[in-house]
Formats: sequence, structure tokens, C-alpha cells
Amino acid sequence: KDLLQSSAKVVGLDGDKDAVAHARNRFGGSLLSFRQADFARPLPVNSGQFDAVVTIETIEHLPEAAAVFFLGELYRSMIPRGFLLLSTPAFNAERGLTSTFHLKEYTPNEMIALVTAAGFADVQTEELKGAPGFIFLRTVKPEAPR
Repeated sequence: KDLLQSSAKVVGLDGDKDAVAHARNRFGGSLLSFRQADFARPLPVNSGQFDAVVTIETIEHLPEAAAVFFLGELYRSMIPRGFLLLSTPAFNAERGLTSTFHLKEYTPNEMIALVTAAGFADVQTEELKGAPGFIFLRTVKPEAPR
């Protein structure tokens, strides 16, 4: 709901058809829509469609090559100067993966390298109080194409 208060339209993407159906039934409307997407394939959105993208707890569920492709697709879908907010569990060698559903967890430096390789700039990471062990990253798509 907070995204709707500051946006003209919000599009939610999820890989699970049941999650998409649940979200459509519970939250869908003219300003909030949901689509199923395979994050290892081109996203079902237009290039330059979004001024902001938020991805929460997604990238760790993808094989590394698909994660690289996914970030490229996010870049493609955004307008110049659009911003990306991303969260993911931070890898900790002592602890190992935080879930059996995670294929790869990243260190902050690895995550910065991935988004930079996708073309994003001005990468900022922070640790939020109450959420230790997670990477919260904000970055922008530069004005000039990569």
C-alpha cells in the first residue's frame, strides 16, 4: 500500500502462479497488478517502463547466471535515473545458507559487483536495525546507457 501512495501504478512480479493468483485476489486493482514471471527469462514488461524497482528476497533463489540476467532485465525495464531497491540475505561463511531454498547468498561486495556489472551506478548498501544479516542496496540506472 505504501508503494501505491507514492506511485501512479505498481506491478508485482512473482515466479509462483499461486502467489500471483493470491495477490491478484487480495490486492489487485486498476493501480496494482500482478504478473507471473520466470526471472531467468525476459521479464513481461516494456523497456524503460519503471521509474523504480523493488526486489525483496528474490536474487538468492536464482542460479548465479540467472541472477545476472535478472539484474540486466531490471536495468532494461527502468527509465534513466530510475532507482532499484534490493534486499537479500548476506552470506556468512560460518552460518552457511540461511535457507535450503536459497541457491546463492552474496556478500555486500559481491552484490555491489553484480549490480555494477548490470550497468547500475551510485550503489549504496546499508544494514537496517532489526534486520541484521541482510543486504539492503539502493542504486540508480545512469542517464547514459551502459
